[in-house]
Amino acid sequence: MLALITWLDRVLGLSYKEHMGIAFLSVGKNNGTAIAIATLAFQPLVAIPAATLPIFQIIFLILYLKLAERVRCLFESCLELDEKSKAEAL
Repeated sequence: MLALITWLDRVLGLSYKEHMGIAFLSVGKNNGTAIAIATLAFQPLVAIPAATLPIFQIIFLILYLKLAERVRCLFESCLELDEKSKAEAL
């Protein structure tokens, strides 16, 4: 899911900040709705995967934050980032 959002945001020309906002807002949506539909339409055991998904989403989002600099390089030039960090150091 995160890879698809990253690719799509880059193709659409969004900035890194816009991308991170969209990624974090969209990844955790609709879990409650999926649980309710699965419980009503099927047996309650069908809702277990949808109920446990938020645990894994938290782990994926933390890992995505750890990769933030690499993701930023997809949206901005890594050379441009190096120049900014050198300028901030001075």
